[in-house]
Amino acid sequence: VDAITTFSSLNTAGTLGVTGVSTLTGGAVVQGLTVGTGAGTPLAGYANAVFGNSAASTAGAGAAITAVGDRALTANTSGNYNTAIGWQTLLNNNTGSNNTAVGGNSLGSNTSGIQNTAVGRAVLFNNNGGYNTAIGNAALTNNTSGANNIGVGYNAGTLLDTGSNNTIIGSVTGTAGMADTVIIAAGTTEKVRFDSTGLMTVGGGA
Repeated sequence: VDAITTFSSLNTAGTLGVTGVSTLTGGAVVQGLTVGTGAGTPLAGYANAVFGNSAASTAGAGAAITAVGDRALTANTSGNYNTAIGWQTLLNNNTGSNNTAVGGNSLGSNTSGIQNTAVGRAVLFNNNGGYNTAIGNAALTNNTSGANNIGVGYNAGTLLDTGSNNTIIGSVTGTAGMADTVIIAAGTTEKVRFDSTGLMTVGGGA
């Protein structure tokens, strides 16, 4: 170890070699890949990688989680195989497993929903459903219990809440309670819709 002037709360087993570090302070567990004040404390699971202030900081046995960013996965207790990258991603997740959140606040309110993928800021923010995929800023942000929804595009499906089995491609909001519907849009202009009966509508729609 060379040139370290401040050094506290570091746990390591094995060989440590650091050169040119002037300050290292606040929880760093090198072998457990935990870096950041309060990060991963007192995390009891295995195969976890945690970086960021208070990331994955709730007592529990969550396993194979990756939390990168301020308070990412901070409430996780028994959720496994979750990946959270960005500020407050999967912030409230408790028991939900197999979720992937990339982008600030994405899946932020999810507590028990499983198998969700959210890419972009505030994507699937209010979600507690399962098997949803959303890509684009605020896509499916108001989905609460809907499952098997796909939203691709800025604001895609932002009005969907409890409906399931929807696919929206483009910046179209959809409607509350909508289910079993496919919408393809060019930007905010709806081009094609298949409703729950299989009826196809070209142009128009909400």
